[in-house]
Amino acid sequence: MARIHVLKFGSSVLRSEADLPAVATEMLRWRMTGAPVIAVVSAFAGETDRRIFEANEKGLEAESPARAGLIAAGEFASADALARELEGRSETARALSPAEIRLRAAGNRMDAAPLSLDRRFLEATLEECPLLIIPGYSGIDQLDEPVLLGRGGSDLSALFIASELGAPECHLIKDVDGLYDKDPNHHADAQRYETVSTLTAYKVGGVLVQPKAISFADTRTLTIHVTAMGAHAGTRIYANAPDRFHLGRELNREAG
Repeated sequence: MARIHVLKFGSSVLRSEADLPAVATEMLRWRMTGAPVIAVVSAFAGETDRRIFEANEKGLEAESPARAGLIAAGEFASADALARELEGRSETARALSPAEIRLRAAGNRMDAAPLSLDRRFLEATLEECPLLIIPGYSGIDQLDEPVLLGRGGSDLSALFIASELGAPECHLIKDVDGLYDKDPNHHADAQRYETVSTLTAYKVGGVLVQPKAISFADTRTLTIHVTAMGAHAGTRIYANAPDRFHLGRELNREAG
């Protein structure tokens, strides 16, 4: 397939149903380039923690498929809600589950690694429906039982899908316009990176990008584009990238 945009929306921008219109608008902004768009979504803010608490209350063990399924259902709910928002705008949109795209994963049920997906099915579906929404954070094992990809695993879901479809980069839509050398909410002199190596991203990424996802991108030679909704810039993370700050800031130097 030709050019495709894979966007990931986390709970920092998809906090509740009130954020669905803005997220739908962002999907359509990327769609205006003429390329199909896949949105990988997290659960609404606080929903995963609520479901973990519920699983604990029910005594569901860590390796229980029921526990993984209960926790992953938060992402399914936000994906369905986003599809309905787009359909309400008369857009052709569809939510697909990890099982439908055959996103296989193996390892610890709570922290598995993605292995494969049905690329032909996904590409054929995009030909008919150029706006797809896929719940992040989960996959299926060899028995078609649900598994999770670790906390923050929606980042990994999006990167894996982008890589399997041959996209050169994956866009992680956050509540900040890139990766900074320090928290911009608490430091007035924080500098945004224009490009940054995966090694530096491990050090300064914090909770912004799942470390497991950074490692995956490194092995797949995939670029991670961290940006904000409506932004035309951001930070690109890739192996051996120069640690270069954005030109618009007072400080413009190679980090040493």
